[in-house]
Amino acid sequence: MRPTITFFSGLNTIGGTHVLIGCGEEAILFDYGARPSAHYDWLNPAVHMELPRGLRQHLLTRKAPPVFELYDPDYLGDLSYEDVIQNAWDGMQFPRYKRVSAFVSHIHQDHMELLPFLGEQVDLYMHRDSVSVYDGVVASGEWYGTKANVIGLADGEERQIGEHLHIQLRETDHDIAGASALLVTAGGHKILYTGDWRTHGRHRDYVERLFADMAAQHLDMIITETTQLKEETLWQKQLPQKELELPGLYREMLQGAQGLCYLNILCRNVERVADFIKVTKECGRTLVLDRATALLWHTAATEGLSHLEGDPVLEETGAIRLFEGEDPSGLPYETVSLREIVHHKKDYVFYLIYPKTPIMAELERTGEQGVPSHYFHADGNPLFAGDKILHAWLDDFGVRYHFHGTFGHAIPREITRMMKLAAPKLVAPLHGNHPELLDTGEIPKLLPTFGQTFDLDKLFS
Repeated sequence: MRPTITFFSGLNTIGGTHVLIGCGEEAILFDYGARPSAHYDWLNPAVHMELPRGLRQHLLTRKAPPVFELYDPDYLGDLSYEDVIQNAWDGMQFPRYKRVSAFVSHIHQDHMELLPFLGEQVDLYMHRDSVSVYDGVVASGEWYGTKANVIGLADGEERQIGEHLHIQLRETDHDIAGASALLVTAGGHKILYTGDWRTHGRHRDYVERLFADMAAQHLDMIITETTQLKEETLWQKQLPQKELELPGLYREMLQGAQGLCYLNILCRNVERVADFIKVTKECGRTLVLDRATALLWHTAATEGLSHLEGDPVLEETGAIRLFEGEDPSGLPYETVSLREIVHHKKDYVFYLIYPKTPIMAELERTGEQGVPSHYFHADGNPLFAGDKILHAWLDDFGVRYHFHGTFGHAIPREITRMMKLAAPKLVAPLHGNHPELLDTGEIPKLLPTFGQTFDLDKLFS
């Protein structure tokens, strides 16, 4: 079989990227998150798909790719490939392979939500730090595990898949540990899938080196994300706030605060969490966590994260407390009572995830009064500054709000710069609402439709 590439999803949406590259009897699919619905009222926290029937529902709404070789037969049940193709894909024809591997660029839901549906016959590749983060997510109960054979790779590590496919993992930078790109060689054609990336993060050098190296590879195609690409950002020149600026801003807030402080950041960004644990302790405060957050952090950190190897923060068990009522079993942290916190508010930072916001009523209306609390919000859910529910709580208690988000995605000018630096024959922009707006200079763009398959030999002849 000649080398082909099929674009199933993620073409004009942020997330749910499903691209299949195959040659001979082998193929690899990336990424493996759920595609957002074109109608945003289809799914919300109250209306969702879950195990065990969720795979069937995802397949029949085109939110999972129709690549049956990937799936656990127990979740497919009596649903056939023909059912899905005829009734969900209008009878379109797609390449079929004996063995299909999977790659996940990082552990955000829109890139990994479907992992629980993979079967044990599947080799699942990701960065070794992503393995640790995923294990933490599963341990915390935030998401399900997978039956797939998980293979963690280091930056630059390579694998041969069958006779005709070769892959190399390359670490990039995103707002989560282990974010990676994948270089796929299929039938002699070289294609880079970037995953999500940015140039204002803590590992900018990884990104600069990646695209410079790709120039020497003489790539046939780069498949890049375009999340930040929209009309209002086309002419943006200044980079967003840099990741490494956040600990200093957090320190400024703590040093100026006399009352209780709240922290809302995504725990999956374990390197940021490590920075904030250090700053919290240096400012004479203790960080209070719920059990799920503590499990995610502790599991990911102790399993081994390449950028935290040997970092003293991994031994800082005394700088963290579990809130009263949380089960401390399996964790090296002592608990702290509500009474202790509210009578010594200047000594604590309460890690307050969005669903647990109502605990603020107890923390604000008991104990020490008269000194305002502060709330530091940096890319935790809700992801943006204007959430009405959050601000209703903050305003009612007079809590001072500090928003310091730093986006995990490159601005349009940076995408253009990197595409020109790497100089592939073709650029396929996706993972964005307006990929067609990307400026690639003299490099042609490929804007595929849903389910479109290309013969790579013909595409690059």
